[in-house]
Amino acid sequence: MITNAEMSNAYWLGGSDKGHDGYWVWIDGRGVDLRSPYWNYYHPLVSTEYHCTLLDREAGKERYAIFSVDCNTTNRAICQLDIHATV
Repeated sequence: MITNAEMSNAYWLGGSDKGHDGYWVWIDGRGVDLRSPYWNYYHPLVSTEYHCTLLDREAGKERYAIFSVDCNTTNRAICQLDIHATV
């Protein structure tokens, strides 16, 4: 079980470039706008380690930004989508 003390105030957004470095897509397959002003400075990173989008507070600022980070860290999710659901 993961406790609140173990989690940051950052949130998974559902974007990834895993398997295709530099080409970011949302979980539904739509492309992520890399020109968005919401990306943190120098992000997204083209890296072999940082493949997931995270919404987190910028250091020393009162605003949140999108960061590209390691997918194996523990964070909250903005929403959860069951991609295997049928309608």
